[in-house]
Amino acid sequence: MIARDPVELAQRLVRRPSVAPLDAGAMGDLEAALAGLGFACSRWIGDPASEAPADLLYARMGSGSPHLCFGGHIDVAPVGDEDAWTAPPFRADIIDDMLYGRGAADMKGAIAAFLSAVSRLVLTGGVGEGSLSVLITGGGWCENGPGADMARDRLDTLGVRFDHAIIGSAAGVETAADSVVAGRCGVILADLTVDAAHHLTGTESESASTALARLLNALLSEPLDGGAEKFPPSALGLVAINADAAGWSLQPAIANARLTAFYNPRWTAETLTTFLERRLRAAAEGLTSDWRFEVRPLSAPFVCEDPVWLDFAAEAVAAATGAAPERRYGGAPASAALFAGLCPIAEIGLPGGLSHRVDERVSASDIRKLTDVYDEILKRYFRR
Repeated sequence: MIARDPVELAQRLVRRPSVAPLDAGAMGDLEAALAGLGFACSRWIGDPASEAPADLLYARMGSGSPHLCFGGHIDVAPVGDEDAWTAPPFRADIIDDMLYGRGAADMKGAIAAFLSAVSRLVLTGGVGEGSLSVLITGGGWCENGPGADMARDRLDTLGVRFDHAIIGSAAGVETAADSVVAGRCGVILADLTVDAAHHLTGTESESASTALARLLNALLSEPLDGGAEKFPPSALGLVAINADAAGWSLQPAIANARLTAFYNPRWTAETLTTFLERRLRAAAEGLTSDWRFEVRPLSAPFVCEDPVWLDFAAEAVAAATGAAPERRYGGAPASAALFAGLCPIAEIGLPGGLSHRVDERVSASDIRKLTDVYDEILKRYFRR
């Protein structure tokens, strides 16, 4: 077993272009690193015939309790325009202490920090009578996704139960571990489609684009709510618009918009869908076009209700950094959705403001700082 420098390991992971659903060797690197630290590893791969088969890595050290799990994902978002990057997105250059690369902030840097912290733990006595697990997906987590379903099935079959989980999501605001995220919004994806093909009959006809704009205005012009306890207001965002017009003089017959809603515990997926459909029906009065609104729930809102665990995590962060972290709620669930139904969680990671953007980057100093935070959590957890 070799203690690993977290920045060097983060660079190695960033150099793997693991844009979902591709693995690009990143899972193999992780498996080798975990095995070298003494973990027993299992690789679970879903139906290869599916469009994006689930790819999970589960590793465990120890067999007793308490049982702590670290959760995360190794896949990354598309890079967009590579020419717009200061440094190539998969070269993992360090410029003025900043590690540039897709996945540096979300969340390969945090995974590297955790593995480095584990190497310190192993050198100083390991987990004692407890257990430490790592559960990593190659396709992100969502409560209703294939990765989460497969993970639950396999964990149930093995009889695995976690007492607590640390999620290495990009939960920081200004610096590593300055926040402990204790609750997340739910997520729904929606498709709004307008079909005017049967109504384009003359100069007074209604184009699908015009009708879609009217419906979108009804959905987006007013806020969904004023927030909920601990949570910010829910948000509905427009992701993309498509229309089939072939030229300036042609009226499109079909137009489509894709939306994403991040909703707080004031709603369920069902009540929010009903609310949005009411807005659409009111706005559709007088339209001649046909329209349909299709919703796919991804995950429900959740809150960690274990104050003792959250205080433990915050105290460890403060001991490692010299500053008490802020407790925050809201945002997309990312890797936390699965674990929220299994055990108390705390999300502690790198700053996420540059995640999924051109020139995604994180400071090498923050990666090392997060390593110290994870090290403190592990020492306290297994030496209690």
